Amino acid sequence: MTTLYEKVGRRYIPVKESDDKMFWAMPEGAHLVITKPGSTSVKYRVNPDNAAVLAAIRLHRDDLAKIVHKAGELRPSKLTKCEIKAVQAYKDVAGEQSLMSMTIPSSYEIVDALEEAIVGLTIERPLSMSDVPQRAIEVMKLKPKIIMTELAKELGIGVAVLQRLEKEKKIPRVYRLTTAEKIARQKATARPGSWHGTRFQAK
Repeated sequence: MTTLYEKVGRRYIPVKESDDKMFWAMPEGAHLVITKPGSTSVKYRVNPDNAAVLAAIRLHRDDLAKIVHKAGELRPSKLTKCEIKAVQAYKDVAGEQSLMSMTIPSSYEIVDALEEAIVGLTIERPLSMSDVPQRAIEVMKLKPKIIMTELAKELGIGVAVLQRLEKEKKIPRVYRLTTAEKIARQKATARPGSWHGTRFQAK
């Protein structure tokens, strides 16, 4: 904890406690932080591939709002006879001096909605357990020789979960490498000078 002081006359009086570590603690994931004089904004859980777009929206929010406002200005249009009758009917109910009270979103609301739409479309949603069997089957159809560890990595779950689903027959039996395939993989991944590399070179 850090104690913050305020100068009163010639003395410094403690006014509050601050913990920078707690203030800047963030959840796991990618976050967009924009700092400028007088303010700091944080957008949590963004897709790094779209960080540039989100940063541009944040930095040019005022300019974008002006553009949206200009593009969304009301334009005069010729009313049809039916529309004229509708307007007259409204005046008959609300009064001749009344104004049409229709609410439209502000330019800033539209820009914020655009930002939220980008974030919502790009966040990687975690796979729910109820969807795991179906997703696993889809991957196995595309990659018939995918092994347990690779399948678990692609689905973002633990190997034990797949083993349980396989045992309960909720998914087909996952492919097992043959002895020849295991040796081929070991040769392909062996580092020069390692125990595996020396063993294969000797043969």
